[in-house]
Amino acid sequence: MTTETQNDYPTPEHATPSEQTPDKIARLITELGVGWAKYGLSIGRMALQQSARALETTGELLGTIAAKVDAASAPKPKDETVEVKAEIVDDPKK
Repeated sequence: MTTETQNDYPTPEHATPSEQTPDKIARLITELGVGWAKYGLSIGRMALQQSARALETTGELLGTIAAKVDAASAPKPKDETVEVKAEIVDDPKK
């Protein structure tokens, strides 16, 4: 008993060129790489902008704290008001 398998592949003399030529495949891979690069750059830009906003807020907060510490540690001015009392005494010679 012999079994024959039927091959549905075209023989080389009847084969047609594939639509996926090496140049087209290379172009598709390049486009895919460029797409991922743009995505990565966009995500990186957003992350840096968020970090910059956080650092700006932190810097402002540190400035406020520094001003409060400076105000709290500054010597308080003493009340230099001098009270002067004078009595007018009648001159006994008059």
